Amino acid sequence: MKRIILYLLAFLSLALFVSGCPTASDVIKAKLGYEFTLPVGQTAVVEGEDLELRFKMVLSDNRCPQGAQCIIAGEVRIILEIKQNGSSDSAELSHPGLFEGYSLASYGQYQFIFKVLPYPEVGHQIAEDDYELKLTVTTS
Repeated sequence: MKRIILYLLAFLSLALFVSGCPTASDVIKAKLGYEFTLPVGQTAVVEGEDLELRFKMVLSDNRCPQGAQCIIAGEVRIILEIKQNGSSDSAELSHPGLFEGYSLASYGQYQFIFKVLPYPEVGHQIAEDDYELKLTVTTS
């Protein structure tokens, strides 16, 4: 009986460990010059480059909501975690409110063309998990 309990505990421990590890399906495969969508907490690997990007978090979102009249347009600020050449760094990206186009940011030899969705609306709170980054990576 003790042996069965030990095997059961070992199996459960292994199952919990494996379920917490990212799998290959958790990683988005991206290509230079092509737009991809990166949800909060998700990682993308840019094929053919030593570049891994993770949409870590939204720092703030004070964009003027659709349906409101605002004095300023505001902006959304996010943290993008960047892994390259064995090192990790973070970049703070900002995208202005009331702007339907894309913003541009540079990191080393890379250009990030991006916007943050969804856009706020009057009376609707955006949950952290609902944010996503529309991103195209190019080289300069």
